[in-house]
Amino acid sequence: MKKGRNKLHQALNKEISRRKNAEAELKQISEQYASLLEFQALMEEALSINGQNLELLRQNYERLTPREREVMTMIVAGQLNKEIAAKTGVTERTIKFHRRQIMNRMEASSLAELVRMAEKLNYLRATEEHPTNLRIIYRRMFA
Repeated sequence: MKKGRNKLHQALNKEISRRKNAEAELKQISEQYASLLEFQALMEEALSINGQNLELLRQNYERLTPREREVMTMIVAGQLNKEIAAKTGVTERTIKFHRRQIMNRMEASSLAELVRMAEKLNYLRATEEHPTNLRIIYRRMFA
């Protein structure tokens, strides 16, 4: 009879220990999840430009014509109007017109701001195409 109680006692102790470990793991997972949510909020805040949210940035980009998107890519890459004109087969004056349209439609007040917008759009595309990128960034920062 004593032997049976001993086994029962051991089994109960094992179960208690297992549950404590499970509770500790659950607590750790919930803390990591909270950190991930906080990280995501910080990333979204960092990705906003002068109070513009990401959705507005995406909408502004969608308003660009295919030619303006092509020109914008070259502008933010640092190419001169003359170089862009030669590559696209239009006049420099046309490129200046496209540049003005891009700045207006993207609501950018400077070239530097347009470059930041382009960087954020590239980040958005990367995370939309590969949603795990955010998890990888998180792991690198918090691992």
